[in-house]
Amino acid sequence: MQEQTGSLVTKNEVFNEIANLRWGSSFLILDETHFESLLFLNALLKDAVPPKHVFVISFQNIDTPFEVRKLAIEEYTSLNDISIMINQLRDYIGSRGIIVHNYLPHILVREDEESTLRMLEFWGTKTVEKNLIEFYTLPQGTFPSLEKKLASLADGEINIKFLKKEERQFAFTVKKACKSEYHLREFPFIIDKERLLIKWGEEFTDKLPREIEETIRRKIVYLKSHMDSLKLSMGVIPAQGLAPQEYLLLTQLDGIRLDEAQEIFPDIFDYILEKIAKWNLQDILQVEEAERREPKPIKEHPSLRTRIALALPSRFAAHFLGGGMRKVPMDGYLQVKKTLEAICKLYMPTLKEPLEALPDMEEFSQELAARITALERIKNNREDPRMKFDESYLPKFILLTIEAGFGLKPKIRKVSAGIFEVAITDCLCSSIHSDKPACRFIGGAVVGTCSVMLKRKLVCNEVRCKAMGESQCVFLLKL
Repeated sequence: MQEQTGSLVTKNEVFNEIANLRWGSSFLILDETHFESLLFLNALLKDAVPPKHVFVISFQNIDTPFEVRKLAIEEYTSLNDISIMINQLRDYIGSRGIIVHNYLPHILVREDEESTLRMLEFWGTKTVEKNLIEFYTLPQGTFPSLEKKLASLADGEINIKFLKKEERQFAFTVKKACKSEYHLREFPFIIDKERLLIKWGEEFTDKLPREIEETIRRKIVYLKSHMDSLKLSMGVIPAQGLAPQEYLLLTQLDGIRLDEAQEIFPDIFDYILEKIAKWNLQDILQVEEAERREPKPIKEHPSLRTRIALALPSRFAAHFLGGGMRKVPMDGYLQVKKTLEAICKLYMPTLKEPLEALPDMEEFSQELAARITALERIKNNREDPRMKFDESYLPKFILLTIEAGFGLKPKIRKVSAGIFEVAITDCLCSSIHSDKPACRFIGGAVVGTCSVMLKRKLVCNEVRCKAMGESQCVFLLKL
């Protein structure tokens, strides 16, 4: 498959197909023993980047092909000392390096979880600044509170578990940092002679079938060459066995033109084309000839009217741009939540844990709605939907999405290059209690709006939530 821009491409083609390890991201890896995750990473990262760019930090000497930096915890008097040491290593590595943090349980024995979490949250900004990939390993269930909070803070999660302990058979699942059809899907794997082999079809392998890959590639080439004259519709084969987000995406593509799909998903259109190609080959989605539209030059700058509107306070800008301020009541949100839960149970009864996917469905449904709304605003103001807005408008788009869409008043702070912190004190979740972040749907709306406007993929994680007892809900938005 094609290499994804800004992502680590390992030598394992199957893993590359499943997951997306973006540079500038952090990942939580859970296992039962706090040992299998390191074996997994040893095999996965071997030969992916030069060995000198991969560092494993541990409290003891361990068996790994990479350089080990031993963290003698007893020599550090505070978390600040540890943070200084880690940041010095980041400076030493430079861009496009990898750090495996294999010591957290030993820190948590003597430090409180809240202080440790704040340190890890700060490190997340450094990971982006240095354009690194950092893995944090934890034994599953040992520190449940921190595990849940770190899972929301991280850009992705890999969960390794035993299938048959006596035969040492394992499987992994991926959350967030993967294609939607592979979210929470269980992949058995073995490690043979330092090679990670994943079960793909009926065999354990690290190579994708060439025939299937070439067929998809040819279909994508055809789609790209007929962008202005194709329409999408539901296929003759019922869509069965798709992941929840796949269903939502499929329904969004039904009945629209290919060039309209590009307007809705400009930031991930290569991925959308791949999905269309696969579904078309499976007869889940049809691609039909449509009236050809003569392409026009892309407008490069917004009109004076739009620039004036974006300079106004949000309540005026929302009306000027064809929308208005509104308040989403909590009971309305809970009703949507119940509806999505019913859909999970009714249409996806074969999923092992259908309701575990519910927060992702809520987030993705809000992202889809925000994409459509943003596109409508662009067209209503007679702007070119293909136009890319300057990144300087990003704080305004965030503000408009949250104020006009939810009636909330966020505080937006630029943490560093490419990272924004969005804090909401009067959030909708104030009246509920949860052991996980409850407002991911707001992050989904922000990602949907800003992705359409800026024509690039963004990541938004809720790192603090009032439903979890925090004083405010806090999101980190990363470009």
